[in-house]
Amino acid sequence: MNIRIVRFTKLDGSVPFTICHAIVKLQQTPPFTPGEIASIFTEALKKIAAAVSYARHNALRTAALVLFLRYSGLRISDAVGCRVEWVTPGKDGKDGYVDLWTRKNNVRVHVSLPQYVIDTIRSTVCRG
Repeated sequence: MNIRIVRFTKLDGSVPFTICHAIVKLQQTPPFTPGEIASIFTEALKKIAAAVSYARHNALRTAALVLFLRYSGLRISDAVGCRVEWVTPGKDGKDGYVDLWTRKNNVRVHVSLPQYVIDTIRSTVCRG
């Protein structure tokens, strides 16, 4: 969040004896428009289709990471450092969740995830 500190002055331009500070929140920009999200997923699918056999798994993992970032709202550092064991699938058709501690602020986060995102993540895990 962008924060700006503003100093108030008198109308004649002189600074009062005690300077008051106020915190003003600037307008936040939405991360992506729906069209931009669609183009990101389209490009990810193109990369998967164009990948040769040894690069296909990496393209699938990248697409799973994009889905995870989109639906979790986590920072990239938290998403990349997330273990598959921390992602819990839902039961009886309900959504699952991810439960972790953020690296930057050391705050516990519990985020719901659609089941197809969890299935995609679990299907691209490196085994071996």
